[in-house]
Amino acid sequence: MQTVPFTASTSAFYTLTLTVSGTSIQGFVDGVLRVQGTDTSLTAGKVGFYATGVATYDDVRVTSP
Repeated sequence: MQTVPFTASTSAFYTLTLTVSGTSIQGFVDGVLRVQGTDTSLTAGKVGFYATGVATYDDVRVTSP
């Protein structure tokens, strides 16, 4: 598991994009690459989000190639 510190403003909206291709994953905030890595367990499972503190997610879309 990787973590990346990110200070979010409670009065702002952010676009989070996660791209998974095979065992590779990239995470973007507002189009800026913030984290990337590989994990062999990414070939199956459920999508989820985790935040420490208060967070609200809306307009979530999951697609497959």
